[in-house]
Amino acid sequence: MKTVLITGANGFVGYYLTRQLLQKSYRVIATGKGPDRLNFNEPNFIYHPLDFTMEEDVKSVLQQYQPNLVVHAGAISKPDDCELYKEMAYEINVKGTELLLKHAATFKSFFIFLSSDFVFSGEAKTYMEEDETGPVNYYGETKCM
Repeated sequence: MKTVLITGANGFVGYYLTRQLLQKSYRVIATGKGPDRLNFNEPNFIYHPLDFTMEEDVKSVLQQYQPNLVVHAGAISKPDDCELYKEMAYEINVKGTELLLKHAATFKSFFIFLSSDFVFSGEAKTYMEEDETGPVNYYGETKCM
């Protein structure tokens, strides 16, 4: 059975991704800062609190579950908060991502990083993944770093 670890599972995207993967019979390790707010009563569902800015915690969780896939949906995603708390936004959105990537590589876990359209300037109607970035706020900058 494939095991998927999701960061930011308590958030909007994390919730729906967890639900879809459980319906397809994946084993889902849902992580988030704080208690479980998902309330899935499924045999393939495990909730594990995780602060992905803490290296030992990341290392421990990945060692324990050794997921085939890590979906990184966790972030400070509110642009206003990122502007007000730039150091914290950098620590979570950039350094936390680096820690997850580093330790996912150790276990050869495939890694999916969810970003944002805030990495683009907003001048075009549509964007492709390979288009040049041009963030207009600090949140977008942290997703480009």
